[in-house]
Amino acid sequence: MRTINQEATKTNTQVMEFKQPHLFHIGENSLHTYSFTLNSDYTNILKVVHTIEQKGNFGEIVHVDFQKKKTTAPTNTASERPFLYNR
Repeated sequence: MRTINQEATKTNTQVMEFKQPHLFHIGENSLHTYSFTLNSDYTNILKVVHTIEQKGNFGEIVHVDFQKKKTTAPTNTASERPFLYNR
């Protein structure tokens, strides 16, 4: 969570939601899945995603859902994107 917040601050991205982790047991192995939603422009969200996957030992992002939503300002668009992140 700290890494996501740091990158979000650097890229002017908002963490809109960070759900409780899900824990799955598969035989003797455990799989932790995290789901969170970011709000920013496409490029900034890709920067956050890149950092999560490339820096540290965080695992991989298995699903990204990009949604374009118009704001009240005529020249801006904002997007909320839920992520599933496995560790």
